[in-house]
This record gives sequence, structure tokens and C-alpha cells, in this order.
Amino acid sequence: MEHITKDSLTGLETRTSLKKIIRKNKKVQGHLILIDIDRFKEVNNRYSYYIEDRIIVKISKILKNIFFKQKIFRVSNTEFLIFLDDIYIETYLEKTKNRVGKIQKKKRINNTFKHRILFKKK
Repeated sequence: MEHITKDSLTGLETRTSLKKIIRKNKKVQGHLILIDIDRFKEVNNRYSYYIEDRIIVKISKILKNIFFKQKIFRVSNTEFLIFLDDIYIETYLEKTKNRVGKIQKKKRINNTFKHRILFKKK
């Protein structure tokens, strides 16, 4: 059985792709960032799945634009992982938070943007 390595909605790499990369590259160094859009179910309740999909696509485009040299994975409906081998991590995260915040204000969505650095380069 072949596993899907590209997300059909966003074109981003999937969790399966991430697992393959980790298995192949045991000694990779860098930052692994988890970005989670909380309370996204409110979008479905207020609008529809169609609008949710459009927002997810928009967020993925923002991530691709900001992290264009990095590997980006969509690991669940509202969770994205980014492997960042660059030292300017806080700059990237601030840009992302600001751009996602603009979408939330425009759509009047009361969500929160969270990120955690899961792995840091030494």
C-alpha cells in the first residue's frame, strides 16, 4: 500500500513524508516548529467546510511564502510542522503570526495561533 506524501488540499508534505525523512536522516540538525491553529471548529460551525478549506489553503500559502527554503508538513487539519535549519527562527515566526492574524481578523475568526519549537539546533 502506497502512503500519500503530499497533502491534496495544500500541496504540502504529509506526516508520512515527515516519517520517511526522519527514518532516512537520523542526524539532521535544525529547528522543528509546530504551528497549531486552535478553535478552528468554530469556522465550520459559523461558515462551512468550504470556507475552512479556503483558510487552510491561504495559511499554507503564507507558510510557503515565509518558509520558502524549508520543509513544511501538514500533519493534521490545523497543525503544521516546519523543519527550519535557519538561525532567524523568531523573525520567521513573527511574520507568520502577523500574516495569519490578518486572515483571522478579516474573517472575524476568534482563533489563536500557537507555535512551539520542538527541537533546537545546538
